[in-house]
Amino acid sequence: MRPPSKILIAARVLLGRTQAEVAKESGIGARTIFKVEHGAGDVVTVEKLVRHYEENGIEFSFPTGGKGWGLSSLHLLESFDQERYRHRSSKSVSA
Repeated sequence: MRPPSKILIAARVLLGRTQAEVAKESGIGARTIFKVEHGAGDVVTVEKLVRHYEENGIEFSFPTGGKGWGLSSLHLLESFDQERYRHRSSKSVSA
């Protein structure tokens, strides 16, 4: 089962990447990524894009038990409060 286009957009955004950056990293053309994100991509390209995201720490959750698609990131482990504390601490050290 392949994720819908909105989930693919969310995966890219979660990684903090632009379509151009994903294109450069994955070898998929930027125009093709645009098409996939608008529901016009072919199955092979979608699967390649999913593999790229998974290799970069994105985990796709399939719909189960009445819940829809989901994403998680293996590299975002801090809460908002932890990030904020770290950011404040780094400011005071560099000041």
